[in-house]
Amino acid sequence: YKPLEALNTAVESVTEHVSDSSGATRLWKLVRYFSPEEDWAHDSDEWSLFNLDEDPSEMDNLFSDTSFGHVRDQLLTSLESCREGSLASRKESK
Repeated sequence: YKPLEALNTAVESVTEHVSDSSGATRLWKLVRYFSPEEDWAHDSDEWSLFNLDEDPSEMDNLFSDTSFGHVRDQLLTSLESCREGSLASRKESK
């Protein structure tokens, strides 16, 4: 995990396997685009959610699709855990 900054936009993402509503396990990717000058959560953030098994080219953003809310919520929790772990390790290395 590491946020990337380019053209005044930062990107953070997490990819992991999640069971969908049918019980099948799929590889999902959650991406957040944000301004590096802002705090962690703002209304101006842009989000993407992709089912990499069904959409490896990342063309169909499912973030707003309520039928994938459980996937989105699980990946949001994972992203927050990764972020907290990254911040903690940065503090320890100083």
